[in-house]
Amino acid sequence: FICAGIASFAFSFKKQPITLSCPKKDFSDLGRLEITSLAALMMILFFSAIQSFTPEIFFDTLVYHLGVPNQWVAEHGFVPIKGNIYSNLFMFHGLAYTACLLTEYSYFLPRLLNTYAFFMSIAAIAGTAGRHFSKKTALWAAVIFCSFVLADSSAAYAGAESFTILFCAVSVSAALRALSENGSIVFFVLSGILAGCAMASKATCLVYGIGIMLMIMAYFKFRIKACAKHLAFFVLSASLPVMPWIIKNIIYCGGNPFFPFAASVFGMPEGYSAEMISSFMQDTNPQTSFLSWLKNPWDLLRGNLQSGELLPPLCFIMLPSLPFLIKKDRKAMLVSVFVFVSWLLWSAVSSMPRFFLPALPALAIL
Repeated sequence: FICAGIASFAFSFKKQPITLSCPKKDFSDLGRLEITSLAALMMILFFSAIQSFTPEIFFDTLVYHLGVPNQWVAEHGFVPIKGNIYSNLFMFHGLAYTACLLTEYSYFLPRLLNTYAFFMSIAAIAGTAGRHFSKKTALWAAVIFCSFVLADSSAAYAGAESFTILFCAVSVSAALRALSENGSIVFFVLSGILAGCAMASKATCLVYGIGIMLMIMAYFKFRIKACAKHLAFFVLSASLPVMPWIIKNIIYCGGNPFFPFAASVFGMPEGYSAEMISSFMQDTNPQTSFLSWLKNPWDLLRGNLQSGELLPPLCFIMLPSLPFLIKKDRKAMLVSVFVFVSWLLWSAVSSMPRFFLPALPALAIL
């Protein structure tokens, strides 16, 4: 993480050096509402940082996000954990937690790292909005994102959500920058690697990788020949972080690269049962019928879905104004393509709002 961050910063700094001077006119028109919102944002960040030092009690964290890395540390390597079906999920973020557990500060460092990822997500949202839209948009996008209590709560436990939010937010930002620089291959590769990191942390992030691909295609007006090279670089780059986890599952899960998914196709590995698979699939809240899918926007707006009450309706109420915004700004159109495709694919396979978190940074910018 550190080496990749330093390399990305060095390349970005060389490509476009940072200017420390900030013209007064950029912030001179901030009113009391903006200043109050900024103060509220700072308060949210402060309390998020404080709670990083509290004991971990979240079930998924104890069984999966930290439980599995802790077992790796105890066994001095990657080992199959029979009976723990969650241990077979992609765990790119688990590598970072493993490094934390190897230190003497293992009792709080994983949560602190997760909170840091949440902070970096806010910085990525503000940076993307400020670069491609305006400074005011940057402030309001950050504030609106923090108004999603479901997103804020992801910083309260050492899980995968804060990492997937960060990876998807920066991947969308890199794709936008690539498209604004006449198809810069370097940024397409960077976008692909970050999308791959999100998918390697949570397999459901595949829908956001597809969303970015369709965003790229929309820029080229869906002319396959014009965007084939860019899509190829994106897909190949995205596959790099994912392939090690696919290979691990092939070795440990009886040849099933996606276990616990697709068990009906590849068969059941030793140590697992159909009842365990059924229980796991129910935890993902799969979409049950076409009618329930049609009702998804209404249920999401009213908070009828599991944890859906933690998603405020403000931004969803403002969505009807998008067509007027899209006509005026092509970049807004690209971001809206990503959000719409992400919602369409997510809602088709699941009704759990927590899986929609990686799309919220783009939604906040809109």
